[in-house]
Amino acid sequence: MIAALAMHGYGKEAIHVFRKMEVSGVRPDGITFISVLYACSHAGLVNEGCEYFSKMREMYGIEPAIEHYGCMVDLYGRAGKLQKAYDFVCQLPISPNAIIWRTLLGACSIHGNVWE
Repeated sequence: MIAALAMHGYGKEAIHVFRKMEVSGVRPDGITFISVLYACSHAGLVNEGCEYFSKMREMYGIEPAIEHYGCMVDLYGRAGKLQKAYDFVCQLPISPNAIIWRTLLGACSIHGNVWE
């Protein structure tokens, strides 16, 4: 449900469903957090996305996978926070893959900031 709402442009509604899920006692998993981060990214909810990324680790003990890191790069990139996105990639505890770099470069291209 969260993923479907996020994919169809209903980011805030996806977050609302996630919150209801938490309140009802359902424990989210890594896939749920990918959907939540995707929703935040597509709705421009940068602060909320950062909070959920932290909550995933601190409250639920879920270690981020490459997909979570990719969502965070997308979150910063869509918001035009290109330096923040680049710094995030440089500080990853795992090697960034081609998708991570493509996400960052795509954001740079969209915002007209492609370095040679």
